[in-house]
Amino acid sequence: MMMPRFYAEHRELVSPTRSQVTVHGPLEIVMRAPPSLFTSATWTRADAHERNRCAVARGDVTRVTCGLHAAGSYDVELFSNDEQYGTYHFIGQVEANRED
Repeated sequence: MMMPRFYAEHRELVSPTRSQVTVHGPLEIVMRAPPSLFTSATWTRADAHERNRCAVARGDVTRVTCGLHAAGSYDVELFSNDEQYGTYHFIGQVEANRED
């Protein structure tokens, strides 16, 4: 579920192509984004409130990797900023169900 800001920033979701996915390990989100934008992401297990950071690698595409530790439902939130430091803005969410 991407917000209008995601598209206004000329981002493109490469994978996954749906807002709800099933994985058997870490979740990887791949997107195209202008090189001037920075991305941050966090994951939260559906039955907990603790936020965990996802790894973000920038390049020709932006790769967000979230190490979901165990079977269960997770919410992964994506954020954007035009500076590396400062306030990031919510741009979308992916719901992941990890199965072992």
